[in-house]
Amino acid sequence: MLDIECFSYLNRALEHDMAPVLIMATNRGITKIRGTSYSSPHGIPIDLLDRLLIISTSPYTERDTKQILSIRCEEEDVEMGDDAMLVLTKIGMETSLRYAIQLITCASLFAANERELRLVLTTSRECTLCSLTRHDHLNISRNTTKNSCSMT
Repeated sequence: MLDIECFSYLNRALEHDMAPVLIMATNRGITKIRGTSYSSPHGIPIDLLDRLLIISTSPYTERDTKQILSIRCEEEDVEMGDDAMLVLTKIGMETSLRYAIQLITCASLFAANERELRLVLTTSRECTLCSLTRHDHLNISRNTTKNSCSMT
């Protein structure tokens, strides 16, 4: 969270001939600028906000996720069956695209170990079971803690 002094410094830096490229990411609505009593969009002073190009983003659709995963498979020289692609697309929508992309490499290693030429549904499911998400690990540790506490 930047305060008014930081924004003042950034404003001065943007006025120089060798001005840096400034990239900011925020999801704040209209909120108070730190160090002042003024409110503005994203908590950014209006004079700096006028200099910014605001690019809104939206989540990937299922079609976009599937296309990104297929491009990644082509780049990694991995042949994937339709059923495995549907599983990875679903995983990408439920967790994250990064996680689904990491599963491509994992599944291709499983397939190579089994001497399969292309990824199928079973290798995708094996990889999903082997590489749990952070959320899954937290749930497992909470359940283990609850069980161990109730036994004592």
